[in-house]
Amino acid sequence: MPGWVLAVTRDALSVPELEEWVRLAGFSLHRAPDVARMEVLLHKGERPVAMIADLLSTGKEGLAALEQMAGRTHLFAIAALEPGKMLEELSRTGAHVLEPEEVAGALPVLLANLD
Repeated sequence: MPGWVLAVTRDALSVPELEEWVRLAGFSLHRAPDVARMEVLLHKGERPVAMIADLLSTGKEGLAALEQMAGRTHLFAIAALEPGKMLEELSRTGAHVLEPEEVAGALPVLLANLD
């Protein structure tokens, strides 16, 4: 079974190229809109090689997903960063944070270079 990437996002259109980038990196993409559905996917088989949380569409739900997966896989967060509690919580997950304007340039390269 090829590796897979989990995307926690409620809006498939917020990053329309995501599925293509994941596929080109050699992985399949599975989406979950919240932590409950994420857990269903996780119980179906092996752990994902990476998780991408779209905090623009999921907010605290995406942050909760990152916290749950911290230390278990490569973590990426798409977020418009502003000083505050969420930024502090996000930094504790160890996720690689990408601002929306950075996603197109950085995420495909990061996915292609996963070990």
